[in-house]
Amino acid sequence: MDEEEKIEQEPLKERARQYLYYIIIAIISFISVVFLPMVGSSIGLGWNLPNTTTGWVVWAASRIIVATINVLIFYSFMEQAKLNVKDNAHYKEANEILFRVKKKEREPLSPTKWQARQYGKKGTTIFLSSAMSVVALGQAILSYDWISMLSMLFTIAMGLIFGIMQMKKAEAYWTGEYYAYALKQLKNEDIKEPNEDVDERR
Repeated sequence: MDEEEKIEQEPLKERARQYLYYIIIAIISFISVVFLPMVGSSIGLGWNLPNTTTGWVVWAASRIIVATINVLIFYSFMEQAKLNVKDNAHYKEANEILFRVKKKEREPLSPTKWQARQYGKKGTTIFLSSAMSVVALGQAILSYDWISMLSMLFTIAMGLIFGIMQMKKAEAYWTGEYYAYALKQLKNEDIKEPNEDVDERR
């Protein structure tokens, strides 16, 4: 790869990083609307509610998946808000202030401890949710349900609308109140340090 190709690819990578969570939201929404309406069960369904254990397991799993998807959309919009304001002067200054203040109080984690936390909490959650999905969806019958698709489309659309609204609120927080909070912490730190010096002299 020559230098010109590297220069051309850099802006693409930067744009991909900048819009990372939008891409995740688009993928999640596409999968939800296209594939989830296929998941259902004709075992003992009456009045659109199951009356067998297998039917209930499939029904519950599919609803939990939809709820999880909306939480993921919400999370992605919240994280995208941080990416959107990462070059804002107040946001950058607030990060620097809080880093200086907090690093005195917080003990940094070793790689071993950090990885243990990640695998212990998130790994367990991923394992349990994956196992439940495999067991439940393994009993599902794949047949495209247009009513489910419309319901899913409405649910995802509502999730996207609320997500965008929340993203705008988050952007306002990270560029306004977050900066004010950082300044307050810095002021408290400045007040605390002289008092500590007086105590030491005593």
